[in-house]
Amino acid sequence: MCAHDGPQTGHAADAIPGLGRARGSFVLRVPDEFPVPLAVPLSEPLWAPDDIMARMAVQVLSAVGRYDAFVEVVGVKKPGGQGCWCMAYRDSRVPNDERPQFMRDECAHEPGPGVLAYVDDDVAGWCSVAPRSSYRRLMRSRTIPFVDERDAWSVVCFVVRPPFRGRGLMHDLLDGAVAHAVASGAEVVEGYPVDVGTGDRVDLISGYVGTRGLFEAAGFTRAAATTGHSGGRPRVLMRRELAP
Repeated sequence: MCAHDGPQTGHAADAIPGLGRARGSFVLRVPDEFPVPLAVPLSEPLWAPDDIMARMAVQVLSAVGRYDAFVEVVGVKKPGGQGCWCMAYRDSRVPNDERPQFMRDECAHEPGPGVLAYVDDDVAGWCSVAPRSSYRRLMRSRTIPFVDERDAWSVVCFVVRPPFRGRGLMHDLLDGAVAHAVASGAEVVEGYPVDVGTGDRVDLISGYVGTRGLFEAAGFTRAAATTGHSGGRPRVLMRRELAP
């Protein structure tokens, strides 16, 4: 078990005041600019809505030091089974039997491969977020363009465990991903969600990259068109500039 494999006490508001979104009966606003420390200690969550008002304790934490929790969400449960291990964008050339160790190594050092959501101390979800330069598929992509020469941070996928779906955790994961990018010194963060209309149903095959509405709710704006698709649905490049 990793030393930091599990949620810690504290609130993200102590580290990144104001970061949040509307949820249920309370609102935490996302200001245009927010004060950011040089780093967020691993002992504090990157993002956590108020426990009482949200009626469930949600925390989003860096995956650094939490490989076992990552495996619980993303890992292959069947012995000998094959799976993505969140390698499709990083480097799909890595053999399946080497992927667990690859991700163990990624979880062992900063900035790590992404963030994990916990609900009432149970690991519930995963979001892959890291510099675009660390994703081989994005660097070689012919369908998702580069907006400028900066090494933007990229949000490429979401996974929520079945018992925790339908609770809006993708919003919490995206908020935490932005906070993690900020704490790691990112200038800009971007995602490549499916561009669907309000109220349209999105299946897991299409929706693992998120939706345009999800990113808009987190302060992202459309930066470019793409020729990419997810589950047959068109994707759009969404960006959010981060305060220096």
